[in-house]
Amino acid sequence: MIAGDTGPADQGADDSGVRSGYVAAECENCSRRFRLRGWREGVKCPGCEGGRLAPLVADGGAVDYCIADRSRGYAQPDIRFAQWAKWAELISPRQYELAFIKQQRYLQTEEQPPPIHRVMVEEGWLTEKQAIGLLEFMCKKRPDRDDERFAGAVLRADLAEEEDVRKARKLQEKISGKANETPALCQVMLEKRILSETRTESVLRRLQDMGMGSLASVSEVLKGPARTGGKGAGLQKTLAENSHILKYGAIVAVLFLVAAVVWRWQVYESPDRFLTVCDSCEQVSELVWSPHVPLECPECRERSAFPARICSQGHIFASRNPYHTAPCPECGTTEVRALEKEDPEG
Repeated sequence: MIAGDTGPADQGADDSGVRSGYVAAECENCSRRFRLRGWREGVKCPGCEGGRLAPLVADGGAVDYCIADRSRGYAQPDIRFAQWAKWAELISPRQYELAFIKQQRYLQTEEQPPPIHRVMVEEGWLTEKQAIGLLEFMCKKRPDRDDERFAGAVLRADLAEEEDVRKARKLQEKISGKANETPALCQVMLEKRILSETRTESVLRRLQDMGMGSLASVSEVLKGPARTGGKGAGLQKTLAENSHILKYGAIVAVLFLVAAVVWRWQVYESPDRFLTVCDSCEQVSELVWSPHVPLECPECRERSAFPARICSQGHIFASRNPYHTAPCPECGTTEVRALEKEDPEG
């Protein structure tokens, strides 16, 4: 958990625009984690006032993410990381949901939950390189040009009031003054419910299609530095000698691209859906998946539709949290799963 900053102020940014100066540390006595401004030997734990602090390696330099309090689940740094993984199409919406469900299982056994990127890497949804790349992206110094472009696109599309955008930018600047990882403006506006996730992602994709914005920046980070070498002449010779092979290869590549476009159209024309149950009218409905509940019930039009769960005894109930499967409120069993179309109702 973040228990405040200790040590001398040493905050700054390098030439790459990535924040630096903060260090993650853990108490060798009570295991509490802290964020330090700079590092020096002999710093005592301000929590137990006796243990010595030892530095931690923060993956991708994401200090706030490293020390986040995950004792109650759904840590905000985890949610922000998972959002970028989903928006960058490294994971599916369903994998986004499953990652938090798997993380929550550690709490049920009273174990310390791992960071969400660890869950995704262990499941094989992300590579280690992709996870570190996203964490490095989260450490970018903000506000930045991507935030300016996002704000401009939102205002031009008349998706939010200018005053709401101004407040979001002011909040982002405030966070930037005291955090190692400042959220992108799009995430600030989403968290403050100025924009829905659908509209947020729509603007991000529109900017990406123009070769700019945060998603374009994510792609650049994940590509990594270009490899250089002294074999340019040899490469040109090889290409010339194998031009006929390259021609056929180009034809195959075009056919593959066409197939990929068709597949993408089919996938995104059919977004993930899930069953919900309304607290007001008790109607079970199938809606497009969203982490922001409650949703609007298509039957009574009230915003009281929650993810539907079913226990091993056949009891159907609403889950207030889309990531956490609570015990059945009727019989108390923990053998609970998401309701599916094939399940009998009632």
